[in-house]
Amino acid sequence: MKKNIIFIVLILISFSGCEAIFTASPFSGLDRDPSDFDLDRKIEYANQALASGDLTYIEKAYDALVAENSTDGEICLLTAKCANELNGMPEIFRAMYDSTHPYYLGDIDLSNSDDVDTLNEFAASLDKDYLTLAASYYIDADAYNANMNATDYFFAGLSELFDTSTTAGGLSDLSMFGNTTNNARVKIAYDLLEISEGMLSEGDVKEGLISFTDALYNFYYNVFNW
Repeated sequence: MKKNIIFIVLILISFSGCEAIFTASPFSGLDRDPSDFDLDRKIEYANQALASGDLTYIEKAYDALVAENSTDGEICLLTAKCANELNGMPEIFRAMYDSTHPYYLGDIDLSNSDDVDTLNEFAASLDKDYLTLAASYYIDADAYNANMNATDYFFAGLSELFDTSTTAGGLSDLSMFGNTTNNARVKIAYDLLEISEGMLSEGDVKEGLISFTDALYNFYYNVFNW
């Protein structure tokens, strides 16, 4: 049965509080260099930078947070969010509902090679360095018990999946390596997406994410024998 990703409502429920979309007030102080700030001020700067949506400020916030070399889950999560913006992953939402988008993802069937190619093209369009960093920091955030919501786990799963696939050469190529590292990372991505779906209330969004995780499971099951 065709597996569809039905994510449009996810935007509405998961990002209903997203400052980047709904905040129109100016952000003061973002032109400052946060590298010499104390940790609390770096956190405040990073949150304001993310809310502004300005990648120049987000990159400055990211660099300042990385310099802390923190194992605090919330710091790792904030760092992951900055890396996620810098790699271009949030563009996946527009790709999911805008049929004119070059990587339109509104109706994906993982058994269809053309659809897999579209996902591969989207993944390849991301900034690889920041994609790898986002995947790493999201996993650290989860390991260090950050307070992650469904959106955080959604991006964590996709970051891990796409970082692994772009390293291997594509989603289908993952299964050709016979590589336990690839196998383990795809399973991690799958598990993170399942956590995201488990945090959602019943409805179209949950069903859409279940469809995708089911398709992902079926796509790799015979190879990885999860």
